[in-house]
Amino acid sequence: MTINEIKERREAAERLAANVPGLEELRQIRNEWEEYQYKFNRFIEGGCIGHAPIKPTVQISTANETYPIAAAYLKAESFENASNYAKSSAGKKAKERIANGEDYITALADMEAEWNEYVEANMWN
Repeated sequence: MTINEIKERREAAERLAANVPGLEELRQIRNEWEEYQYKFNRFIEGGCIGHAPIKPTVQISTANETYPIAAAYLKAESFENASNYAKSSAGKKAKERIANGEDYITALADMEAEWNEYVEANMWN
């Protein structure tokens, strides 16, 4: 894959993501929690010396309820980033469907059904 192909894929993914309401806000909230967790772990490992990091004000569960389409998109994106090709494929399809305005509940249900079908068919391989 050339650098231009990678760039084109990234731009296409960004265009799709722009269609998802609340996606950037939800990513920001999740990043804040990830940073807090990292700092909190360093604080604990350091013997609790100094000031503990301040928790973010918005809970992820609240943000997921506020931005359900974005939460579904991020769930599909996590499937897409899986190392298993079947799981990744199911996630990619769901992510594209959500970004294209299809019902996110149906897209996630289809994604999970596709993954479960693959797992059941291949559990003894």
